[in-house]
Amino acid sequence: MSKYDKYLREGYYHVRELPSGIAALRDYLNTCDIVCGINGTSYKRRYSYDSRYHAEKALESWNGAGDPSGPWLKCKGPDELRIGPGWLTRE
Repeated sequence: MSKYDKYLREGYYHVRELPSGIAALRDYLNTCDIVCGINGTSYKRRYSYDSRYHAEKALESWNGAGDPSGPWLKCKGPDELRIGPGWLTRE
């Protein structure tokens, strides 16, 4: 049994421990998101990508500081909504 099983049961995958907390990928209706600071059923923020490929690459190379790389569309948190570099390049 893995220490990440509880996250997998909640629909997360590619779970990683970063200095800023647990981060993982999760699929939503039209996006694949990097979800950060997962704590039970809540999280600190999530970065939405339009493809799983870009989200996986960004999570693999991210150390948890600042924002992840790649063309994320938006960052959402309880008191936060920011537009990302991926949104600016959409046609």
